[in-house]
Amino acid sequence: MRVLLGGTFEVLHAGHKKLLNRALRFSDVTIGLSTDSFARKSKRRKVLSFTKRKANLWRFFGKRASRVKIFPLEDKFGIAPDDELAEAIVVSEETKPSALKINSLRKKKGIAPLKIISVSVVLAYDGKKISSERVLSGEIDAQGRKL
Repeated sequence: MRVLLGGTFEVLHAGHKKLLNRALRFSDVTIGLSTDSFARKSKRRKVLSFTKRKANLWRFFGKRASRVKIFPLEDKFGIAPDDELAEAIVVSEETKPSALKINSLRKKKGIAPLKIISVSVVLAYDGKKISSERVLSGEIDAQGRKL
């Protein structure tokens, strides 16, 4: 099964790893990685470069990288509304509304909807979600532990 997912993946924290590992349960994974310009628009702060974020993803995948494709993500939906070969999309609970919108766009184009695989967020020691912003601010580490 070919699955899609997307994100900025600035800090590969426990939440990202859960999402990526869930996607890797399937045979082929296509990841839309936010470009530098798209990341700046959505994050409104300086973000690690596309090249470095992509290298971090490849390092994370290791031997599993042969099943992964990474493409530049220039907008919220990327290739998902038009990719007729994709069968599923892996999203966090927070981004599930985007997957529903993607399926609405696919329906209008006569393309089969994607199976939506929703992954629960990973919480830090304080019960709040782990995020790149919290890690970068020094509030928590990438596993959600107090610093």
